[in-house]
Amino acid sequence: MKFLTFDLMKGEKGIACDELSYFSHSMHESHYHNHYEILYITEGKRKLTLNDKNSYTLDRNAIAFIKPFIAHKTEYIGTEFDRNTRILVNFSQKNSEVMRNISDCNILFPFYQKNPVITLDEKERKFTFDLLSKMSKEFSENMKRIMLLELLTYLWERKGTGEKVSYSTSSGKIDKICEYINNNFEKDISLDSLSEMFFINKYHISRTFKKQMNINLSDYLNKTRINNAKELLKKGSSITDAALFSGYSGITHFERMFKRKEGISPKEWKRIVNNE
Repeated sequence: MKFLTFDLMKGEKGIACDELSYFSHSMHESHYHNHYEILYITEGKRKLTLNDKNSYTLDRNAIAFIKPFIAHKTEYIGTEFDRNTRILVNFSQKNSEVMRNISDCNILFPFYQKNPVITLDEKERKFTFDLLSKMSKEFSENMKRIMLLELLTYLWERKGTGEKVSYSTSSGKIDKICEYINNNFEKDISLDSLSEMFFINKYHISRTFKKQMNINLSDYLNKTRINNAKELLKKGSSITDAALFSGYSGITHFERMFKRKEGISPKEWKRIVNNE
């Protein structure tokens, strides 16, 4: 899994939208980033997988909402001659705060539902496609923010009466905990240290993290560390260095965690990846 800090978010942009077509393209590894993502497939079908376990089929009748730090990948469904066209929207956590503060409804609700994919009827599909197509054109960030606010408000009005999940202060702190882990995974991190740092009861952190991220905090931390170790091994680092620079104090523990996640030892993985 790779931590992507760019995607469409180049320079100082807080909102970006792009439309792209391609044939038989699949992501082989999951990635995650520190901003919100909206994915809408306008042509063809793709499979979206979150946290390497929950999968959803996307087409023009569905739109996906991926919150920050959720591991995800997409794979094409069909033959090598089937074209996929997608519209992708990325916006920063700072912009999410701005939109939340100027709206009187919970417009970010799609990102915090158990099912992050909303099914669209014909009217909703046309509205969504027209607005996102327009948004993918050359507009200022302020104009994109207005159009994004319009889309999220529209979906709230159409779909917000079902499963409602409010964005609480705890949810915001979980995002900050994820960001801290991704920037400091090589340090000694525990529930006790996070509790002291973020002023949240450790049991509350554990429960809220699992509910919001759909993965245990310890598993998330280990996955982040193992993925960093894999990147180091790809670059030729030794097993010892990969372990130490990824937050593991002991090689035995690192090898056990690596094999639990990858199914093979780090030595075997390095040999296969680097054709040794």
